[in-house]
Amino acid sequence: MRLLALFCLMTASRAIADATPSPRCAAPEPAAAKVEEARAEAVQSPLYGFAAKTFGPPASCDGTFRLTPDGRSSRLTFHFADGSSLTFEVSPPETVVETLRSKAPLPDVARAKAALQAEAKYSNGTIDWGGKPEERRKRGAETTTRTYWDPDPDFHLGVDLVYRGRELVGLRFHLAL
Repeated sequence: MRLLALFCLMTASRAIADATPSPRCAAPEPAAAKVEEARAEAVQSPLYGFAAKTFGPPASCDGTFRLTPDGRSSRLTFHFADGSSLTFEVSPPETVVETLRSKAPLPDVARAKAALQAEAKYSNGTIDWGGKPEERRKRGAETTTRTYWDPDPDFHLGVDLVYRGRELVGLRFHLAL
């Protein structure tokens, strides 16, 4: 049953992403073509589908791409009309970070967690929501971050839920191989 629910969520996220217009990402030449390839990949993400359904289509996108001796490095940021943003970062050798920052509290925590779980599944992982999260408080920003991990200690996949008070205002997916 759990697998069926995740499959349905992933299919719905992909359908939302496919149906949601995504602006081309502004990028300096000669990186523009590589940034466009990264954008085409990013819009397939379950987290992008969640953001597009929550905030509507992005108003703009900007990106960078570099080749380094260790591999490719890219950063894309989708900006939404309400001031929220979704950033995708890939760093060498194999690190991926996806960060959703919301200007207003996210309305549905269960849907947000389901999107993060689908993102983990998309990367061949899972999230142990039943375990006790790591909790960090950030001074000055008045936020608390709760981190949940894949149960396999050798698979460095985690998700962060960022709260301001009791309100969920951010999501982060991170994977390092």
